[in-house]
Amino acid sequence: MRAYLTMPLADPAGVSKPVAMAVLAPVVVLGGWWMVRRIRAKFE
Repeated sequence: MRAYLTMPLADPAGVSKPVAMAVLAPVVVLGGWWMVRRIRAKFE
């Protein structure tokens, strides 16, 4: 989903779609981990 939001910014910067998605993958994984961590902390 974030790839679709950042593609308009990546094209003028000269970044190809696979590279942009490869850069976004760790960001999305870390964001998911952080959200799960916050949810678990609220239940403890």
